[in-house]
Amino acid sequence: MHESHSFFLALAIIFAVTLYFYRFSAAAAAPLLPPSGTHTPIRTYSTMNLLHVVQTSYEPSTYITEGCLCNGSSSLALSLSTQNIRLYDAQMATHLADIKDHTQPIQDLVTTPAQPSMLYSCQRDCGVMVTDLRQVRAVHFLSDMCRSGAVCSSIGVTPSAPLLAIAADRDIHLVDTRTWCSVKCLEQLHVDEVSRLRFLNDSILCSAGEDQMINFLSVEERVMDDDVLLQAVSCGEVVTKMNCFSELGVTAIVGSCENGYLFPYDLEQRETRYSRPSFETYLVDWCLVSGQLHLVSGVRDDNGDAGPLQVLNGVTGQTQVLPKVHKELSRVAIGLGDRLITGGEDGVLAYWRHGDLQPSEIATVVWPSARHTGGGKAAASSRELEGHVRGGHGGGGRRGSGGPRRGGHGRPY
Repeated sequence: MHESHSFFLALAIIFAVTLYFYRFSAAAAAPLLPPSGTHTPIRTYSTMNLLHVVQTSYEPSTYITEGCLCNGSSSLALSLSTQNIRLYDAQMATHLADIKDHTQPIQDLVTTPAQPSMLYSCQRDCGVMVTDLRQVRAVHFLSDMCRSGAVCSSIGVTPSAPLLAIAADRDIHLVDTRTWCSVKCLEQLHVDEVSRLRFLNDSILCSAGEDQMINFLSVEERVMDDDVLLQAVSCGEVVTKMNCFSELGVTAIVGSCENGYLFPYDLEQRETRYSRPSFETYLVDWCLVSGQLHLVSGVRDDNGDAGPLQVLNGVTGQTQVLPKVHKELSRVAIGLGDRLITGGEDGVLAYWRHGDLQPSEIATVVWPSARHTGGGKAAASSRELEGHVRGGHGGGGRRGSGGPRRGGHGRPY
């Protein structure tokens, strides 16, 4: 009997020890949750919500053509169809100033990290203006080629700022920004007009042209002219938008046939093509929002009337249709932290946030009375604009025959 009791006691002890270790191991393997009531539901992605809208002009014929961040991303520069540049506070959308020194349509705007307060802008006749945003005035003009008859569609500046690239018909002029003298002319690397220029870094320039070619060029001084071309890609359409995202190591491109492209900085890797999903779709631009690449597009109906914008998240592959804000086609899409800024042919500038809005933000964003407030009026809440819709825009280009002037060899520009 004593042995029987001992046996059952041993079994009970073994069972208790086993149960203890089982519960301990299960608790260790289970996920650690925050205290009840403190955790939030898991979301697969954040949506774009409308913050506010700014009317950049009250003239019906005035619209936004180009845009870029400047002053260390604290300001937003917009070129308008009136040949003016309008500056806004990038966060508050407050109008800051107008720059009215261009004499022809503005084709491109660029800044560079090494000179955040300097804004470079070019006009159609190859004139380039350099604006010091601290003084809010132009401090230098490059006008030597204005009488050449050549057409300029784009410019680019190296990240460290010593080199400025200017497209002049089929040629690319490289200018030293410290002396304003011509360093080199990359002659006729395209068989038609150059449509877009951007520097990947201080040594590689990407150029695209009406010949539907995308070229990657070395701008290092030691490289001979015959070895300048590093890579050439025929994309079958004219490039209308080009952005270099050094954070991701990609050059993002939009073509006139409304296809998108991503070219890795590593030229050994192949590009990725984003085909146009439908005939009604047009592409606005690529932008970086919340550290992720997004492709902004729109739609248009059979009459060419604008519809809502759409945003494709390049990481998740998910697309969101935005409430209709723009009554005309959109031309500009710029990312700033968790914000998306869009601008269009209706002269409207819309600010969107990637993520939920605070109640105070929704409450304060309303349609105001029709009054002038500097360069525009704040307007619109996401709830008020819900349900409006449509947009479209095809690419296109201009033709050039090559300018008579050739730069290089230290001549003043």
